[in-house]
Amino acid sequence: MAFRATFSSFSFLTLYSSSCSTIPCRNTSLETKTARRRWALAITGAFVGIVLWVSAAFGQGTLTTNDGLALSLSATGSVSSLKVSGIEYASAMASGFFYKEAAVGSANLATNGSFESGSGTPTGWSISGGTGGTWSIDTTTYSDGIRSMKLSIPGTTSLRSPDFYTTAKFPLLPNTPYTMSCAMKTSGLSSGLTLYLLQQDSSGVWSQIGLSSVTGTSGWQTYSMTITTAPNIVQGYLKAYLSSGYGTVWIDNAQLIDVFGGSAPAAFGGTVTSSGGTLTQTASTNNLNLSATFTGVGSAIRVDATLTDTTGADRGIELSYRLPLNVPGWTWDDDFINPRTIAAGTRYESLDGTFGHYTMGHTYSNYPFATVRSTSAAISMAVPMGPTMDRFSYDTSYGFRFTSDIGLSPAATKSPSKATISFWIYTQNPKWGLRTAAERYYSLNPSSFTSNATTLGAWAATNVAPLSSVPSPLDFGWAYQEFDTELSFDNANGILGFHYLSPTSWTRKFPQYAGQSQPAYSILANTLVSDSQDLVDVTEDGVPVSTMATSVINTAPYDQNGLYQLGYNSYFWNVGGWQMYPMLPDPDIAGSRYWIAKQYSVDNRISAALSAGETLGGIFLDNVSSTFSNVKTTANLSGPTSTLP
Repeated sequence: MAFRATFSSFSFLTLYSSSCSTIPCRNTSLETKTARRRWALAITGAFVGIVLWVSAAFGQGTLTTNDGLALSLSATGSVSSLKVSGIEYASAMASGFFYKEAAVGSANLATNGSFESGSGTPTGWSISGGTGGTWSIDTTTYSDGIRSMKLSIPGTTSLRSPDFYTTAKFPLLPNTPYTMSCAMKTSGLSSGLTLYLLQQDSSGVWSQIGLSSVTGTSGWQTYSMTITTAPNIVQGYLKAYLSSGYGTVWIDNAQLIDVFGGSAPAAFGGTVTSSGGTLTQTASTNNLNLSATFTGVGSAIRVDATLTDTTGADRGIELSYRLPLNVPGWTWDDDFINPRTIAAGTRYESLDGTFGHYTMGHTYSNYPFATVRSTSAAISMAVPMGPTMDRFSYDTSYGFRFTSDIGLSPAATKSPSKATISFWIYTQNPKWGLRTAAERYYSLNPSSFTSNATTLGAWAATNVAPLSSVPSPLDFGWAYQEFDTELSFDNANGILGFHYLSPTSWTRKFPQYAGQSQPAYSILANTLVSDSQDLVDVTEDGVPVSTMATSVINTAPYDQNGLYQLGYNSYFWNVGGWQMYPMLPDPDIAGSRYWIAKQYSVDNRISAALSAGETLGGIFLDNVSSTFSNVKTTANLSGPTSTLP
């Protein structure tokens, strides 16, 4: 993803070597964005924006909007009433704030996943079925331990391999993320071997999702994905097989890990007080302090919640807020044109699948708002604009909920061991679904929908031919050009020519590996050290190689083993022989990519253009989000609380 004609940055998933420790921590605002505003509401005559009272019927207190939504909290923070136009929609299901904490070192549900024990067939695994090929223990080729499992289908006739599967089924928790992974190696393989997670729900129905190896011949590669189970899931098991093919493939270190270590969501509880038209919930549990304010803001109820750790440790937390809506038969809108009727046992959400592909399933909602509705009522939840890991979902087990993945770390110097989230609850005309939810959202966030661009027109990425070579170039309405290679033409034709910059990485050429697989980690890491001593050569925009390499060393994200994240997935290696080294553009770190970019890619480029009698139109920042979305986070859960401004 690129943020064009802006200096905004988006890097929510990182482990920082300088400003953070080796477990993630996330800020509530990782991109330069408009600070979250506190809203004031004038209480006038018949248009009472906030009505607050305490009674047995409404528990501790109630807030109302000016269009008929009423939210009541109990003395311990649960939702005791949720009304639209006087009609009650709250059920008895659990509600309010909940949390789960990411676990480090969770147990592998796949018994003997590295196949180290057992004779003939590994302990805890079975082999059956198929039309050809054999599974066997291989003690000469392995990725982990001293053994692997080898599937061989000789010849060139495609056959269905035998199934290789965990003998015993293991329990699975509902609405829970599990990370499935394994290592696979291939030799002359015509189609991929797939490791599946098979899941059974409470009605007895089975489903499966899997990881497939590459074809052909390859060395050991790690495959991984995160799956969130259904609301009614009960149990599962792992199974590997080749559906139709031939060749040889090895599999090792099969794992299924519960990201949260088997823990279920826990309610915060606490106490609720009312004062001056605001409800305040405070709670302390498991060395976490929660402070949340609920305030009426005209057509919505705004919630601002701060979560603070008291241990001084790095912690990854999934914080959620539930509305107790048990509404099968209502409608969930995936987008503006695709509604779905809500049924029991199904989780409804609209997630960014493209982003999730690069992060193995860890992603966020497509829209910063969501709604559930009937023909007579609609209830929506929304979050402020910003690159936070937020999700909206609905199912008949947990109700309608907002979830935020956050992290707490004392190393986050601007918000040590603390993170704040905000969201709104509101109603709107149910007839038009997500359209009216969006309309209400725009009114709550007017500044987020105001463009700073003063020039309107098309964006040109001239990677084939210069614009000046196109016949009648002004016919296309170009306003922006992604590169500054023909500024004189741009200036003469009212086009803003931008200088290209990838501020979150250094892309280094390895010509000797062009057309090949990524070099070994040791080669990439040792080259970085050597480059830091290179006082002669320069790289992009004239940056000294030693300056760039040193900045990478000082700001690159590490994994949980203290290694640079250079090959977590294919994103970082281009087969043309280019390696992307992630680096943090934090201005608080001396010599960071921020300062390098400012000097060489911004200030120097502006000066060079002026010296040539030209005007640079701006800086195009590419890979602002994608670089750090492709690094691996501890437990694949939370991004760090960065010290980005």
